[in-house]
Amino acid sequence: MVKTAIKYGLVGGAICIALLFGMSLFLENPISESEIPFILILAIFIFSAIRDFKKSLNRGFLKFWQGASIGFIVYMTCSALSGAGVFALSATKPETVQTLLDHQIENWESSKEETIKNRGEEYYNEYLSDLRSADGSSIATAVFIRQIILGIILTFALAMIMKKSEP
Repeated sequence: MVKTAIKYGLVGGAICIALLFGMSLFLENPISESEIPFILILAIFIFSAIRDFKKSLNRGFLKFWQGASIGFIVYMTCSALSGAGVFALSATKPETVQTLLDHQIENWESSKEETIKNRGEEYYNEYLSDLRSADGSSIATAVFIRQIILGIILTFALAMIMKKSEP
């Protein structure tokens, strides 16, 4: 079970890294543009790992905990590699992180009045300060955490859908 999950997590993570670096050749902001493809890759590899275990190694049966365990290993491995890929990209092409941060700061400043009205000026200024002090490691950490949250949701959903008890 663990070998299957690690195999799928490593391949999915490697594809995410290759996609990120490939997109960096053609796009100005590959980190934000890669979010949707990363989600799809994560879903495909969690599903494939659970299905492979169920069909090949477990005679067509799957308990929820088995699916959840496989999904956990897949999304943690894939998320760690994706985060490492974002960190590596930020180290090799620091302008990509700066472009992303400039875009986020611009969006944040354009919503200043509404944000101050809803959350207060202190919150607005604190978040703006955080954006201005962000670097590649903070962006990589954010990507890692986002993928973990999505992985949890996808894993539970897929494990519930694909579970099948023995007769």
